[in-house]
Amino acid sequence: MTHFKYQKIIEPIRTSGFLFEVHLTEHCNLNCKGCSHFSPLAEKEFMDVEVFERDMARMAKLFDNNEIQRIRLLGGEPLLHPQVNEFIEIAAFYFPNIWRELVTNGLLLPDMSDSFWETCRATGTSIYISHYPVSLNYAMLEKKANKKGIGIITEPKQSFRKDVYDVSGSQDELLSHSSCFLFGNCCQLNNGRFFPCSISAYFHHFNSYFNLGISLSDDNCLDIYKARSKEEFFRLITTPVPCCKYCHVKMRKFGVKWEHSKKKIDEWT
Repeated sequence: MTHFKYQKIIEPIRTSGFLFEVHLTEHCNLNCKGCSHFSPLAEKEFMDVEVFERDMARMAKLFDNNEIQRIRLLGGEPLLHPQVNEFIEIAAFYFPNIWRELVTNGLLLPDMSDSFWETCRATGTSIYISHYPVSLNYAMLEKKANKKGIGIITEPKQSFRKDVYDVSGSQDELLSHSSCFLFGNCCQLNNGRFFPCSISAYFHHFNSYFNLGISLSDDNCLDIYKARSKEEFFRLITTPVPCCKYCHVKMRKFGVKWEHSKKKIDEWT
């Protein structure tokens, strides 16, 4: 990518803000081959509500509304969290004027309580359903959400991709970053740390499951309580981080078939 094209990607992040996501759970009720959030490899783990509220309060203190495009609550599968309603309410309290959505595979939606639907309606939180080749009545869910006055987006049938990682960490960081479509569009807030992408945030699941022994640098993220200016966040997002050297962007594949994970390393390499 030319320097000019690279700058065209970076500038909107500075002028229009970034999108950030929060995992309510690390694990998932789907088992997707090559999952880009490494959920099949993750231990069962739930986000702590108090930690989440403290982090959201800090982010609200640091950023104005026009500096954040969107906030997404996801996972893993967020509906697995027994306190999902509280997360929705907290996000709405601290960011009432930001577009907020809960991203789910939808499998648990038919069994969600009335209080969940009412919480989404009362807070103006939209539901985004990622479309997988599973047995789910998407039309029925859309009808139910619309009847309850909740914005719902059902993703068109996905064209799945395979992200490929070089476990030797020998890729060019700048090339990986300049060829990336994630930074600025899926920043992650996780336990007081801010990451520029989902890979840098959750690569530790991959590293741990396959006992790779990769030393993951603290420079992959920013401690939101030590950050002294907004510029530190934008600098982290718009420049390569050490984790970029593990992304083998030239080997990335699109239009791959969705399959269940067998938790083999070649799903990610």
